[in-house]
Order: sequence, then structure tokens, then C-alpha cells
Amino acid sequence: PIFRCLHHGGEHLFTRLCTDGEKFFVSYAIFSTCAMLGYFVLLTDLSVFSTRVSAFVLVCGLMLKELVLFLLGLVFVCVAFGCAAASLNHGDEHFFGANAFLSLFRISLRLFPAADINVAQEIPILFAALLVYSVLTGIFLLNMFVAQLVCAYRATYTDMVGYARLNRIKVVHEIMPSVPRSRWERFVDDLHLDRPLEFNVGDIGISGGVQVLEPANTNPTTTDAVLRFAGTTSPEAEWPSTEDGAESS
Repeated sequence: PIFRCLHHGGEHLFTRLCTDGEKFFVSYAIFSTCAMLGYFVLLTDLSVFSTRVSAFVLVCGLMLKELVLFLLGLVFVCVAFGCAAASLNHGDEHFFGANAFLSLFRISLRLFPAADINVAQEIPILFAALLVYSVLTGIFLLNMFVAQLVCAYRATYTDMVGYARLNRIKVVHEIMPSVPRSRWERFVDDLHLDRPLEFNVGDIGISGGVQVLEPANTNPTTTDAVLRFAGTTSPEAEWPSTEDGAESS
């Protein structure tokens, strides 16, 4: 709309209040809404900075499948009882034709006026259909949806941290082509991957990693995980055996 109003001039240069601009208000508002929603969906990629938040976002995405199934079941029941209510011989306009489906959907969302329900009570067969519908949607389908969410969450809870790390790897892999080569080389140099790491104070190990310090009581162990052997380092020499007689790999 702003571009359509540029040739009108006036004291306000960038304005939407003109005859040509008003024609595009509705379409422009729809595309603006979609663009804003898409922008904030893209912002969810920032959740990779926190493994816990990223795991929560992934679990929400997995739960959407259960939500779609619930909505499909709800729509099916609404259409079934809407057609049944529309075929009844009654004078309630809220449950006649296409209004029947909308009224039943509003009942499921607790948005249907109570006064109109009182009118339906005067028609016993219609009120009985509404009662059965309310039981199916408000008790059966809703509790089934909750049970599905609980089961799906339990199935993915143990692996959601791993899913979050995989998602972080995917995001990093997608961003890497846009990183300048000079910046990447500077980042690798700052990691000092060529420096040997210390297993302990004065115990120099191999290189190619990043050392992370932690308190000694965080992961206590009574057995040294690093196997040490004295002697020649020649590749042709036979690998020594462990104390239990099994060959180390």
C-alpha cells in the first residue's frame, strides 16, 4: 500500500491512506501475518544454544502429530453428529444445516451460549444427541488425547537430549557454508587442537581435543580408564595382554 500511495504526494510521503493503497489492505495484512509467523518459526533455531530448550522444542514438534490425530477425530465426530442433528425434525436454527457443525464445534470449545442449550433442552431427541456428543468429545476424546500425549512423551523423553544434540549438529551443518573461510580458520586456531591434552597434572596425553575441567567428585572412578604399557612403540611389536588374559583392542 505504501508504494501505491507514493505518487499521491502530500505532506506524508510514506503513507497507506490513499484510495489505491486501501485496495490492498486485506491481502497485504494476510501476507504480513504469514511473514511474521514464519519469522518467529525461524527463531526457534536459536534454541540450539540450550540443550534443554532445544529438547523441549523437539518434543513439542513430536507432540503435534498427536494433536493432529485428536483434531481429525474431533472433526469426524462433529460432522457425524452435525449431519445427524440437521436431519432431525426440530425448529432450532443453531442445529440446522451447516450451523449444526459450527454449533457442535463451539460446544467442544465451551464457547456455545448456555441460553441456547436451554432452548435445545425443549427438544428431547436433540438434547440426547448433544449429551452423547458432549460425552464423546469432552470425556472420551479429550482423555484419549491426554493419554496419547503421555505415552508419546514417555517414548521420547529418554532420547530427547540426543535428538536435541542431533538438531544442533543439523543447524551447524546448514550454517557452515555461509561462514567465511578466514573466520573458520581463526576459530580452529583458537581451539589449539594441536596441543596434547593432560589426563592429569603432568600426565600428557594425545592431541586433537578440547579439555574440560570438572570437580574430582563429579564422576568418581576406582579404575583408570587409560591403559598404560611400557616397552617399545614399534608397530610390529605384539600388543601386550591385560591381566585377565584378554587381548586389548
